[in-house]
Amino acid sequence: MLMSMFAFIPSPIFFGYIIDTTCLVWGKTCTGTGNCWLYNGEALRYILNFTAAGLVVVGTLFDLGVWFYVKDLKIFDEELEME
Repeated sequence: MLMSMFAFIPSPIFFGYIIDTTCLVWGKTCTGTGNCWLYNGEALRYILNFTAAGLVVVGTLFDLGVWFYVKDLKIFDEELEME
């Protein structure tokens, strides 16, 4: 439940916002702005790839931080005996 709240719900909203920033021509409806009719393909490619790469870098930094702080953690008090 907690994983879906912090990972699966904000992700489509975040990437949808990023995709919408590259829109060149918006459709019009009676109630306001409609769907995007034309995207800037080059900007869309760069923004999506750099955003995904940036999130991978942030995730890697968190993994390295966890590894650094728990490398001396002893889970068991005694070591396994080799027979």
